[in-house]
Amino acid sequence: MIGLGRIGSALVEHRGFFDRGFDIVALFDTSDFKVGRNLHGLKVHHIDEIRHIISDKKIEIAVLAVPVEAVSDVVDLIGNSDIKGILNWSPARLTVPDSIEVKNVNMVMELEALSFKLSQEE
Repeated sequence: MIGLGRIGSALVEHRGFFDRGFDIVALFDTSDFKVGRNLHGLKVHHIDEIRHIISDKKIEIAVLAVPVEAVSDVVDLIGNSDIKGILNWSPARLTVPDSIEVKNVNMVMELEALSFKLSQEE
C-alpha cells in the first residue's frame, strides 16, 4: 500500500483483501508522522525504501493511494521494479512500462454511472 491518507488507511483496514487471499505486506508513506509507526501490525516505511522492499518481499502488486502531485514520483520509483500490476486509487492516469498492468479505480465515475442507470429506470 503506497499512501496512507484517508483512502489508503481505510483500504489497509478493509478485511476484504485478506478474505480474498491478498495480503498487504508493506506500507509506504512520506509523512514523518506516519513513517516508523505500525498500522495493523505492519511498519510504515518511507517511500524511498520501496524498491528494496518490493524486491525483498517479492511484491508484484502495488495499491496506489497518493495525491495526484505525488503520482509521477512514485511511478518513477516503482516503474523499473518487480511490480507487475498497480491498483490506482489516485485521480491521475499513470504512464508505466508496458510490463505493468494498471487498473484505475474512480469512485466519481462509478457514482455517475450508477446515477445515470437509476435515471434511466424512471
